[in-house]
This record gives sequence, structure tokens and C-alpha cells, in this order.
Amino acid sequence: MNEMPNTNQGYSSDSKTKLNGDTEVAKKILVVDDDAAIQRLYSAVLETEGYEVQVADDGAHGLKMVYQERPDLIISDLDMPRMNGYEFCKIVRLMDEIPILMISGSGQQVEKMLIVKLLGNSIEGFLAKPIDMSDLLQRVAAALEKDRSEGVTASY
Repeated sequence: MNEMPNTNQGYSSDSKTKLNGDTEVAKKILVVDDDAAIQRLYSAVLETEGYEVQVADDGAHGLKMVYQERPDLIISDLDMPRMNGYEFCKIVRLMDEIPILMISGSGQQVEKMLIVKLLGNSIEGFLAKPIDMSDLLQRVAAALEKDRSEGVTASY
């Protein structure tokens, strides 16, 4: 079967990155959450969509993974031991401009607004648990495509 060559260079809207026009490499997503069940759930959903997923148990482990793995996107829980998501995000911002989606189990509207205000352009979005997986996938795709200069796209 003859296939048309893909002329799309750089990041595409799917879960792959084009290199030299013909090699596809899965985009890396780092999930930073102290809940192993959440790590497994997010990993399964994201891997089904073709993403490469790494996990870290807390912000300190997440920083090590950011340095070693250079992910294309980070999904971080807010409430974690040793180093919470807020501290983790602030340190990552000193290192790199990797897009970050912040997640919290707290449904408190005030907390969400405060985090978005404190982190401002440091995050691409804020999601409250429980998360609809189709919403997570949409936000992941949007964050990977988003221009960093546009700022936060958090939904409340």
C-alpha cells in the first residue's frame, strides 16, 4: 500500500514527535503523584494514547526524573509528602519551561483559584480529582501544543 509522506515537521497534534521527517518518538509525560493507583491509572490511559509515561512518588523524586528524562509534559499532584506540587512546580520553572498540569484532590474552589494565582504562567492548567479521563487527554494534548507565552489555561 502506498502511503503519502507526512510533511508535518516538529510536534504534531498526536502523541508522537517527528524527528528528521520519518522517525516517530513518543512524547514523554512525567506523572508525579504519591498515590500508586493514580499513577497506574494515568499511565494506562496515557500509554493507550501512545505517550511514554514515567512516574515519580513525590516532588523530590519528580525533580530527579525531570533532570534525567527531560519530559515533554508533567502532570503533578498538589498534595504530596517530602515536596508538594507547588514547591515542585516552582523549582521546575527555575530549570525549564516544561508544561505542567497541576492536579488536586481538594474540590475547594478557593484552593484552585489560589494555586492558579500563585503559579500564574507556571502551569498550563489545574484539574480537580476525580478527573474525567477524556478531559485529562484533551488537556494533555492542549498543553503539549500550547505556546508558553499564552499563560495558564486553568479551568475551575
